[in-house]
Amino acid sequence: MPLKNKTVRVICRIVFALLCSTGILPSQLVASSYGCFAPPVNYTGFYTPYDVAAGDFNKDGKLDLVVADGSGGTLYVLLGNGDGTFQPPTALSSGGNPWAVVVGDFNGDGKLDIAAANFNTSGTVGILLGNGDGTFQTAKTFPAGINPASIAVGDFNGDGKLDVVISNEYNSSQTLSILLGNGDGTLGAATTYTLPNGYTLSVTVADLNGDGKLDIADSNSDVLLGNGNGIFGMAVNYGSGNGVGPKSVVTRDFNHDGKLDIAIASYGNNSLSILLGNGNGTFQPPVYYPTGSGGAYGAQSLAAADFNKDGNLDIAVGVVGGKSVSVFLGNVDGTFQQAANFPVGNNPWSVASADVNGDGYPDLVTANYSGSNVGNYVSVLLNTPCNASYFSLSAPGATAAGSPISITVTAFNPYHQTATNYTGMVHFTSSDPQAVFPPDSTLTNGVGTFTVTLKSSGNQTVTATDTVTASTTGSTTVSVSPGSTVGFAVTVPVRRTPGVA
Repeated sequence: MPLKNKTVRVICRIVFALLCSTGILPSQLVASSYGCFAPPVNYTGFYTPYDVAAGDFNKDGKLDLVVADGSGGTLYVLLGNGDGTFQPPTALSSGGNPWAVVVGDFNGDGKLDIAAANFNTSGTVGILLGNGDGTFQTAKTFPAGINPASIAVGDFNGDGKLDVVISNEYNSSQTLSILLGNGDGTLGAATTYTLPNGYTLSVTVADLNGDGKLDIADSNSDVLLGNGNGIFGMAVNYGSGNGVGPKSVVTRDFNHDGKLDIAIASYGNNSLSILLGNGNGTFQPPVYYPTGSGGAYGAQSLAAADFNKDGNLDIAVGVVGGKSVSVFLGNVDGTFQQAANFPVGNNPWSVASADVNGDGYPDLVTANYSGSNVGNYVSVLLNTPCNASYFSLSAPGATAAGSPISITVTAFNPYHQTATNYTGMVHFTSSDPQAVFPPDSTLTNGVGTFTVTLKSSGNQTVTATDTVTASTTGSTTVSVSPGSTVGFAVTVPVRRTPGVA
């Protein structure tokens, strides 16, 4: 339950800071070796997979997936096996072209239902009530707005029934639609709210000012504060310069101050934007973090979870241009480290985080759309320990031919941290055919120093490569000058002519 009293929140923050500074409470938990992701396992059979969400639809304790196949006009349900694998998809009709999907219990029977945003000029919300065995009833549709593109749910009026908010992707409307739930799986008439900066592509729900009433934030950094009765105030924008083409939004407390913050994926400048919250529904200017994948464009979607179990929230960003997921590990103060990129093989239009194999570590699921109607699939990336992904070599910049030098090899994981768990063998090669190397060797806690002798003059490259995984490699260049010349004194006996002094 969020703290409602501002004084109490301030006291809690002061106590937390004091405990951290004295060492009684660590400012950051020791991270596990997890937080990296295995190569994707792909599930095919989709036309245009735009969105994916997870939930236990058959009440077997194993997470299942639902995929919104937009242009295909279909929802697909993949029942989970509990080990991170899924059964073949089952097709369902959402009553339209589903661009976004969310799960929740809309009729209060304890069974998860599905709500889909059906993209059309006469757009609707499709509700599919769950039977609790992984099957669903025929969709019922409710008018929502023009081209619904995103959906989120929450209890906006405090009646214990789930309500729906829709973002409408249409320039002339620039609206959000609120549909209050009746508690029986049906929705009331839509109420629209005009946005100040054009249509938005993503919407989320949270208590942004700590008053116990749900508010709304969108990917344009618009905030609509809720009154607790299903009515919202005018949208206020906090995103001047929040990136180009903002595509997706989540709200979490990234800096442990008890105030919710906003994270946005911006397509146009391929970045993650963080707006720290002030606790009263207002936000600080955005701080940007480049994904480092796919060039100038591509940040499309995001999800937040503690991937490495250090107590700080991390963020995964689906990067369309890079055909990868960029994962930012979070720091205790709400800043983020340089991203590590994990390929998915296609354009991740949506990314979700869930523990699909039950090992206690959040995994990633992406809905990948290539831009055409072929080659589209859903990818599952299981959370795994971070192993070495590259070597860094430190050596003198110059040496003389034939003189031994020391070269330090450090193994780094995808997050550019020393891979202290590296247990492989390092093999050396060089552009110098006469170079003398040590035999294949191990590293200690991810680091090792070795003696190398280069014998050929010129700029010579020294490369270290894992003996099993050739892609784990690194190199350095050393300028080699000719070795010193050794002089010899030679005494030649003098031939004398007899009789000549």
